[in-house]
Amino acid sequence: YGEIGLQPALLLSAKDKGKTTFGFEYDDDYKDSVNKIDVGIPVGAGYCFKNGFGIGVRATYGLIKVEKGNTETVHNFVIAAIVRYRFNLGKKK
Repeated sequence: YGEIGLQPALLLSAKDKGKTTFGFEYDDDYKDSVNKIDVGIPVGAGYCFKNGFGIGVRATYGLIKVEKGNTETVHNFVIAAIVRYRFNLGKKK
């Protein structure tokens, strides 16, 4: 099978917490400096076996820039491996 379409995304949180190499701790919330929505174009391919299981791969490129006000053009990009099972809920003949 093949797949292509539009995929909306919504940012729920943008936090970073940890220690620097000098031992300083930080706890940042930078949600206000990034866009809260994105729309991506997923493109994928896979194979469904006769037993209902399937495998595939999908790449999604985000169309909206990640950071607000940044002169660099940085977009989301995701590659996903997919394992799926298809349920046959229809009537058997």
